[in-house]
Amino acid sequence: MNSLLVLVTESSAAIDAIINYKPLLSYTSDCFDDNQKFHNQHYVNELGIPVLDIDSPINNMPKKQRILKLNKKKYNNYIKKYIEPDNKELPGHLKFSKIIKEQFLSNDKT
Repeated sequence: MNSLLVLVTESSAAIDAIINYKPLLSYTSDCFDDNQKFHNQHYVNELGIPVLDIDSPINNMPKKQRILKLNKKKYNNYIKKYIEPDNKELPGHLKFSKIIKEQFLSNDKT
């Protein structure tokens, strides 16, 4: 991920940015419904990222220094809370594969 900044709303692309310690900028608009606004606010609350209201004048835009700054402690806490696998021995994608194989693909269905 070579980006300098990742623009997000309620996208799971934010997870890749968080894992790679890339600054996030959230945006909002009056055209978003309440559900979109609620989920968008998750990253803002958890990571303390700035929000750009695209319905406001451009002079109300967050400052460049604020946009490109990230709080590594909050990113680390987010990773531990939401992304890191619960079993340190087995990465999440392998845990998922193991469950699928055991529950749905094993020949021994009891």
